[in-house]
Amino acid sequence: NSYNLKVCNLKYEEKSCASLSIKEMKSILAAKGMADNDVTGLSKSELISMLEEKCADAQERSRHIAEAEAKDAAAAQAAAQTKASRRKGGSGSGNSLNANNLRSQADQFASMSPDQLMQQAQALRTMPASQIRRMNPAM
Repeated sequence: NSYNLKVCNLKYEEKSCASLSIKEMKSILAAKGMADNDVTGLSKSELISMLEEKCADAQERSRHIAEAEAKDAAAAQAAAQTKASRRKGGSGSGNSLNANNLRSQADQFASMSPDQLMQQAQALRTMPASQIRRMNPAM
């Protein structure tokens, strides 16, 4: 579905404090300098009264909500990019296989004695597969 909306036909309507969600109220109070533990465990009516006391202007409340939503969206996008780069073996992972890391690992492996190789093989045999995958995603 598509809608043809003209900006000139849109009118701003203030959101009352009672129509805000608890998460929105807490984000506004946090933006006004209240600590998270000061608002934890309060009922919605108590949050509304604190909000009306700290931030009476509806436009300021809307601005704080929009800023909080923008931060959440940016954080979610960054997390998704990091997750995608880890799946691809990219630079988002601390144990990624870039050229320098791969070269240094190959040099280290080449300089190992047979006894060290046997110890490493024994250690790998005793580890669960999930732990080995966390240590080296290529495996």
